[in-house]
Amino acid sequence: MIYKKIEKFFDKYFEIKMFPIVIKILKSVPEGHKILIS
Repeated sequence: MIYKKIEKFFDKYFEIKMFPIVIKILKSVPEGHKILIS
């Protein structure tokens, strides 16, 4: 149960903090474009 709560927290945290960074990384990597499209 505690693990699930931590997982949810990290999901929210990474969505907010990491999403722009992840998009930048994906755009800079050729394979990233395929991931973004799918």
